[in-house]
Amino acid sequence: MMKKRIFSYRWLRTGLAYAAAAAASLSVSTAQTNDNDLTAAILINFARFTTWPDQALTSNELKVCVPQGDEELTSVHKLTGKRVKDRIVSVRYFDHNSDQPMGCHIAVLSDAFPTLPAHMDKGTLVVALGEEVASEHTSLILITIGRQTRFIVNLTAARKQGISLRASLVDLAVKVY
Repeated sequence: MMKKRIFSYRWLRTGLAYAAAAAASLSVSTAQTNDNDLTAAILINFARFTTWPDQALTSNELKVCVPQGDEELTSVHKLTGKRVKDRIVSVRYFDHNSDQPMGCHIAVLSDAFPTLPAHMDKGTLVVALGEEVASEHTSLILITIGRQTRFIVNLTAARKQGISLRASLVDLAVKVY
């Protein structure tokens, strides 16, 4: 009887993970919130389905680094204090004159800041807001198809950073390479 219960809980957890990922995808396509809130929600959902290498998680903080002054990312500050697994999210801003994004778990590339420093910490999940700003370090690329925001997964870049993306997230991508 105990084995049967454990088996049921595993299926329940797996089902919930798929449902959460599907809900994130559906909310992306049907959301009536503004694009800024949507981008912030997508980033937090990406974090929920990502596993970082142990050496990248040296505190209870999950650092999200975004370009200073980017209009598309003004709502990302709302992520501060949210929990992802057992980590508390903090948001850091960088500009062209800084050495950042260093020490970040998630770094966002956008039109305002399309490049990363030559040296980047291992364990950084790089998310690009559009294919035109993606680089060889970019693991996830947000794209717009019609009126929907979708994403592309670059598993090679994620592996180079020591990052693991859950299959339930990868399955929702429009393209994987």
